[in-house]
Amino acid sequence: MPGRMLVFFVLLCGLVNARGQDTSSVVIVLRDVGVKVAAPKIVHRGDTVVFNAEAYKTPEGAILENLVRRLPGVVVGNDGSITYRGKSVSEIKINGKDFFKGNSGVAMKNLPVDIIKEVKVYEEDSREARRSGIPEAEKNQVMDVTLKEELKKTLTLDGHAGLASHRHYDNHIFAQEFTDRWSASLFGDMKNVPESDDFDTDCGLSSTKNAGGTVQWSNKEGEDVSGQFRVYASTYYRYNDNDVRSESASETFLNRETDVYSYNVSSMRNKQRSWENSVDLSWQPDSSNVFTFSASANMESSRSRTVGQSAMFNDNPYQVAFRQESLENIFSMTPDMQFRNIIVNTGLNSMLNRGRGDMFSAAAFAAHHFDSLGTSLSADVSYSHSYNRSRTFTLNKIQYYRQGTEMLPTFYDQYVSSPTHPHSLNANASFSYHFNKKSSAFIRYSFLHSYSNEDRSWYELDSLRNVSVNKYPELGWLPSADTLELIKVWENCQYSAYHRHNNSIQLGSHLVVGKWTIRPYVDVCFKHTKLRFTKNTYSAAKRRNGFYIEPKIYSQYKISEQKNISFTYYTVTSSPDLINLIDIPDESNPLYVTMGNPNLKDTWSHSANIWYQSYNTERQENIVIHPAFHQSFNSITNRLVYDMQTGKQTVKSDNINGNMDASLGIDYNRSFGKENMFNVMLTSTNSYFRSVGFVNTGGLQSEESKNVMHDFLFDERVSASCRTDNLEIILTGKIAYNHSRSANGMYDKLNTTVTTLQTQLRYDLPWKMSIGTDFGFRLRRGFADSAMNTSECLWNARVTQSLMQQHLIIGLRYNDILHQRQYITRSVGANSKYETKTNHVGSYLMLTLQYKFSVNRK
Repeated sequence: MPGRMLVFFVLLCGLVNARGQDTSSVVIVLRDVGVKVAAPKIVHRGDTVVFNAEAYKTPEGAILENLVRRLPGVVVGNDGSITYRGKSVSEIKINGKDFFKGNSGVAMKNLPVDIIKEVKVYEEDSREARRSGIPEAEKNQVMDVTLKEELKKTLTLDGHAGLASHRHYDNHIFAQEFTDRWSASLFGDMKNVPESDDFDTDCGLSSTKNAGGTVQWSNKEGEDVSGQFRVYASTYYRYNDNDVRSESASETFLNRETDVYSYNVSSMRNKQRSWENSVDLSWQPDSSNVFTFSASANMESSRSRTVGQSAMFNDNPYQVAFRQESLENIFSMTPDMQFRNIIVNTGLNSMLNRGRGDMFSAAAFAAHHFDSLGTSLSADVSYSHSYNRSRTFTLNKIQYYRQGTEMLPTFYDQYVSSPTHPHSLNANASFSYHFNKKSSAFIRYSFLHSYSNEDRSWYELDSLRNVSVNKYPELGWLPSADTLELIKVWENCQYSAYHRHNNSIQLGSHLVVGKWTIRPYVDVCFKHTKLRFTKNTYSAAKRRNGFYIEPKIYSQYKISEQKNISFTYYTVTSSPDLINLIDIPDESNPLYVTMGNPNLKDTWSHSANIWYQSYNTERQENIVIHPAFHQSFNSITNRLVYDMQTGKQTVKSDNINGNMDASLGIDYNRSFGKENMFNVMLTSTNSYFRSVGFVNTGGLQSEESKNVMHDFLFDERVSASCRTDNLEIILTGKIAYNHSRSANGMYDKLNTTVTTLQTQLRYDLPWKMSIGTDFGFRLRRGFADSAMNTSECLWNARVTQSLMQQHLIIGLRYNDILHQRQYITRSVGANSKYETKTNHVGSYLMLTLQYKFSVNRK
């Protein structure tokens, strides 16, 4: 039936347009003959890459994300992240100005394509770095969207409404007006369908409601102009309702003889609300001085409820189960006899969490420039204050199956309250001296004071009544305050308060020697941390002083205007939380007990990255090669002790060496043919992870053996496309291969492969109709659960019709026509592996209406 509706929609729109045309006679008048020269798709202006938006054909009613996905070398992830030439895009600007700072998704999901002139990608220092005269070690990559000049002083509005089967919807509205000196934007959306129709859509069901606006004004045109005063203000409201249901199987590696297996089924409903408000003021009275002030106030609340069932085994249940249905029935009162010899316990758990947080922050900055080269003195100070509350209700019912466990408690009803109250003060002063235009040096002093505390109160609600779980009040019920105080469990209550004082000095320089650019840095930091900790009758006061030196160097060799190679090396030192040094057990979870370790050491790591970029303007060819390496020492991991009779896990933090990873990324992009209508893109990401962990089933003091897991990931993608004025064809092939093995032969090889073949087709008909479809296959192999080794045939289709001189757009879209899409993931570490199957939106048919208009206010 939905497929017939698509066909009927196409025929109806074609008939309506045909009746509106007079075909009785055709008169052709030839007056002037002109040659239309196609604008180049890509232009390089120094280090800036400029994409001509009109040269990239997008569907009617498209938004910025539809355009960005078509730009050569740009990859948009499922989480909304953007990379260009293998490097992350940190910010999206509009006409060179901020637009919802730190939230590029607002522009990507709301900005209409038909008001965009061009998209620029370039690297720049942050505004603070430019104003202080201190360059950053590595510049940020920015995407700058330039709007059409003819839209100045024009109010543009774009409204979209979508209603679909299975109660799905997709509605949003966007309005904007701008001039050279001010701009204003408003947006709002309500949807419960994925952000993208891509086959690799996000998991779970999600309903979002967002609204916000920005206002910018300056008394003078341009950026950082003498005598300029600027104001930027934004407000942003977000509501997310996530419904995630998952089925997972995990294996915990213990030793050569024994592993632990678990099977879990869970359902989580998580609702979050937040309201973010910010204001930025900037004043540049003359060419030598600049002052800024910013403040923000954020409020957020959350409510989540999780219901889950879990089972633990001493052997692989998938090798024992004759049918998948028998494993799913493991949670019945009488599990199948085939599991009796391997099952350890089953659990039924429910959790309700309510949280709320309020935060306020403010910052001030001042800088004075002594000369035109950039010699400057700057200072800034910032303060943040927040108050967070969290209340958690947990209900657990555990069934033990091994001999000797009959008398263990099996029912827990607990309530935990844990408010936190952190605040921090940060002050910086820096001096930068420029010897000439190609060399400079700087020194910066930083001071940080922070305070944070947590007051955890623990209550056993099950001590009030000795009745079955079915007779209990609804989860989230609390007795009176006096009664609550009587059931407080002091053994699990704890209070901790941190005081941190950091003093650091950063030295650095910027040198340009011929084609070389070198930026060496070194951080010298002294940290003082104090902890006050109380738990029941135990009380401790710990102090730690640390002295750290962290070098960093960035260098770039500019081979030519279109070719360069850069290198970055840096080190990071981190210390374990003082609370992790306290050697007392936390037995609040009867099946998962944690302990600290007073002998924990600092973790030190170093990383190196190389970027090679080459672009040939004539051939429209782009090559990026990106090798990277990371190694850590004294990594903090857990030593695990597993009780074979009860399934209880006791973990203790400890240091371990041997963790490292390396990767090689290759991106190739080439456009060719008439007006570069053909494009080929290759993306190759190859990674190697070496993770080390302890394996043990004895006591914490016994000798442990180590497991070294080698994990190889090969993610290859090839895409070929053809785009003309009315036709777009994209062929994509992807393969993700994961090979994992243990170095000492303790575990078998673990291999999974996910292969995807996809075809995307869009064709524009003469009567302003656009027809598109996505068709593909996806195969998964190598998962322990045979139900996760799937073969999927995926198909989406859509059609749009423009009316009223393209002001009104009617569309019909059908997602997952064959009802075969699934979401399955796998992860492997030194101690365990997980395979998870999660719910998703599934198939739906949606009717959309989009109306856009503009009002010229010149």
